[in-house]
Amino acid sequence: MKKIIAVCVMGLVAGCGAEGDPLRPTAGLGIGIGPGGISVRPKVGVTDGTTKVGVGAGGISAGTQAGPVSIGGTL
Repeated sequence: MKKIIAVCVMGLVAGCGAEGDPLRPTAGLGIGIGPGGISVRPKVGVTDGTTKVGVGAGGISAGTQAGPVSIGGTL
């Protein structure tokens, strides 16, 4: 988990000072209830307003949004 957070921080630092919209960090916490009990799924990522990249317990996700249309996927 430390390596994933380090990669996200390096990406955030690399985006500072670059042309275009600045990258903003995002964080989230999901809670799931199932046959195995209650699970917590943390997620961190970055966004520039139209493009999102995130890493969490559910995998790596990426997406983009242009107006009312959005496209995304999870690995």
